[in-house]
Amino acid sequence: MLISEKCPAFAKRYCFRATDDHGSGDNFSTGSHVELLGVDPLVVQEFLRYIYIGTVEQMQFVGFSLYELALNYEVNDLMELCIDHMAEHMTSANALNMYVFAKAFNIPRLVTRASEVFHW
Repeated sequence: MLISEKCPAFAKRYCFRATDDHGSGDNFSTGSHVELLGVDPLVVQEFLRYIYIGTVEQMQFVGFSLYELALNYEVNDLMELCIDHMAEHMTSANALNMYVFAKAFNIPRLVTRASEVFHW
């Protein structure tokens, strides 16, 4: 599967923003790159791993940030994977943080799950 099929918003933004090492805007030359400023390298690694091979190996370390990146680039199946992981690994120790996150990003399933953990 091509990246443009799996993640069209990422592919569109990558092609628009990519420049070669000399800043010429040549998207296809050797040395072209894209910068995701302010994103932890581990999150980028797991995002690209998911895009290219369909797995996330370190979800426990990147869940919130990976969800935000997936939301930003409209990777709906990755968003669902993140939500599934958060719901399955919610405990009384992390439920409040997940509740706040879920409210901020309007994720009703996580709000409900957090409420169940706290028995509100």
